[in-house]
Amino acid sequence: IIANGFSCQEQIAQTTERRALHLAQVIQMAMHEGDSETAGAFPETKYATQAAHRSLSSMPIALGAGAILLIGAAVMWMLRKRKRR
Repeated sequence: IIANGFSCQEQIAQTTERRALHLAQVIQMAMHEGDSETAGAFPETKYATQAAHRSLSSMPIALGAGAILLIGAAVMWMLRKRKRR
């Protein structure tokens, strides 16, 4: 199943047992697998789980960046408040 949009991929994941792949993932799968048939009933499973692991590994980085931005905004707000006095 190929779905390039996030919402389409989520709909498929939530309403079926399958996982939709982005077109680039399907091309990557074809390059790696070649002409051989992918084993199993759900050939996308290997590639869908790899994408999930990549997104989970970037979560701490995103949270850290968000925390730094929040702290920076709080410091700027406090400095502006102090200047007004």
